[in-house]
Amino acid sequence: MHIWDRREQLTGPASPMPDVAVERALAALEKPGAGYVVIVEISDNPGAGAPGTGTHLLREILRRDLPKTIFGFISDPEIALLAHEVGVGGVVSGLLGGKTDKIHGAPIELHNARVCALSDGNATYVSPMMEGLPVCYGKTARLCIGNVDIIVTEYASGEGRLAGAWPGSEAALLRSSLRAKLAAQHEPYDVIDRAGAAASLE
Repeated sequence: MHIWDRREQLTGPASPMPDVAVERALAALEKPGAGYVVIVEISDNPGAGAPGTGTHLLREILRRDLPKTIFGFISDPEIALLAHEVGVGGVVSGLLGGKTDKIHGAPIELHNARVCALSDGNATYVSPMMEGLPVCYGKTARLCIGNVDIIVTEYASGEGRLAGAWPGSEAALLRSSLRAKLAAQHEPYDVIDRAGAAASLE
């Protein structure tokens, strides 16, 4: 018997859609002693070959405009380079993400998103897995739209402690390459699995 013939036995439980994942995150934040909550968007996982340009989860976060929320990261060289051109304190407008294909969501139109911080994208892994190894995201920017901070990178690579945005956030929405690294560092976290190049088999 081929593995494809046994695919139904290998399928795990369905992951929630973005709106459900956000509701779970909000509920988790209500618990006594809650720190921050991480939602992992595995269907757009660059470490598994996805482009890192998906907008499904980001669109839901922007719609809700939740306080102390960070989305990290989305890869968009055009917006990242534009942010570096205008500098910290400047504003950028244009289409963010969703430029690789139609599977990972349509581009999000930015109107005067404020540039809050800039980085050369050079970082070092601090998680138990790959600790100490360097990683480069290219030119990186933290954009502020309402209550939401968005990390925009030139390259799709790695995980998200960039541009001074992680500490102090209550809800962090990530497309990390390795969920195990998050599990080792942060609790609780949730997973969403939209259609995408790195989505789970169903």
